[in-house]
Amino acid sequence: RAAWVLRPPLPAEAMEPAEPNTATPEKSTKRRAKRADNKIDTWFKGSRVDKYFKVTERGSNFTTEFIAGCTTFLTACYIMAVNPNILSVTGLNYEGLVFATAMSSCVATLIMGLWANLPFGLWPGMGMNAYFAYTIVGFKGTLTPVKKVMFAVLIEGVVFMVMSALDVRRYIMKTFPRWLMSATMAGIGLFLAQIGLHAGNGIDLVRDHPAIYVDAFNTNIDYSARTWLGIFMFFLMAALVTLRVKGAVMIAILASTFLCWTLEAAGEKQFVYQPQCCLGSITYTSATSWYPRPGSSWIGPKEFLSQPVCGGGPEGVFEVPGSASNVEIEGNPGFFASSWSGAKVTGSFYNWTVTEADGTEHYVPGKALSYQGNGDGRNGLGNKGDCNDVCHQMFGGFGGVVPGEYGYGPCWGTIMTDTSCWTSMTPSNDNQANEHQQAAGAINLDQSLASITVIDGFGAGCTG
Repeated sequence: RAAWVLRPPLPAEAMEPAEPNTATPEKSTKRRAKRADNKIDTWFKGSRVDKYFKVTERGSNFTTEFIAGCTTFLTACYIMAVNPNILSVTGLNYEGLVFATAMSSCVATLIMGLWANLPFGLWPGMGMNAYFAYTIVGFKGTLTPVKKVMFAVLIEGVVFMVMSALDVRRYIMKTFPRWLMSATMAGIGLFLAQIGLHAGNGIDLVRDHPAIYVDAFNTNIDYSARTWLGIFMFFLMAALVTLRVKGAVMIAILASTFLCWTLEAAGEKQFVYQPQCCLGSITYTSATSWYPRPGSSWIGPKEFLSQPVCGGGPEGVFEVPGSASNVEIEGNPGFFASSWSGAKVTGSFYNWTVTEADGTEHYVPGKALSYQGNGDGRNGLGNKGDCNDVCHQMFGGFGGVVPGEYGYGPCWGTIMTDTSCWTSMTPSNDNQANEHQQAAGAINLDQSLASITVIDGFGAGCTG
């Protein structure tokens, strides 16, 4: 890019030819020195692989390329979680999307490396997937049937392949000015940064705001361990890059990954998805320090969602011992349903008898039942938590204990009250939730909950 600057006329002596400078120019101290070859680099140099990929010819060595490849993978592998999370909103199978994302990235990168002989990683681009899921298809295909849109994507892919084979894309790209392409890359970078800062797939530092669109999140350590961990790792990465540490980006990514895995394995509350469900009376308290309401931030005003409390009535709550997990449905490989292992419940509504595995019985009249939901992940329907199905298993079968009555059994009125970690929570005046509570007998038919809090309504699991 050229820049023209107007200067005043030069004096006469400046027009005389200058003596040639024969001194050896000093090398710039800002330029990073070439990595010295180690034994592996020396062994690799001159090999068939080296000659094919032109590693030495391009001024590099094996160690440099290995670290660069690992860093590229670590900075890009987030797509295997983010892309399925976005596209599964349309109703497409989550596990299938994970496989398709990984396989398409693998094939495209292999073609780029083995055929084009260029050190570029290729994977599904962010932006188009969000446009596909939220703008074109919509939630569960409410805007356009997903199969029709997938067929349009297939046609688009064929058109791009033909354009690439005929080298038409090169001439199309020449029509766009360089500044526009640079701005596009910067915009995509900002979009990725926004994803990394948001809750669903990032560090939960910013969140939606109904008025100004983006606002800072509540940074109370009781709720935001992931946020502070992400901030610390960002500054660690910046410090390592500034100090010119080899593999700085890779070190920071691996450190944050293994630290999160360790905290999850240790059962740290904010890093484990363990849904808790309630069958019976639920009270939505006016919390003053619980989950921040959309539009609330550390800047203010600080407003919080109403916190669901199981067994908020005078009789209290009974904790049903046991746990839930996923089991593969017989005859349907790849499809899973919730299974309950623990105490069994019998009796009529609010007149429960809980029988533990060792035969111990507990008669708990009038109390709500609190029990663990399925924390194993999405079942065949794409849900997480699965309070209703786990409840049916707890009662020994589908339908609950009072078939034929309103709501066909108490299990239709279960509500998720906690997930251990922080997940997506939204305020709602959902009539369906009121009907669930009425079916469960938690509230009268003429009574309505003015405001409830829906926990993990989309089955997204832990935020961040």
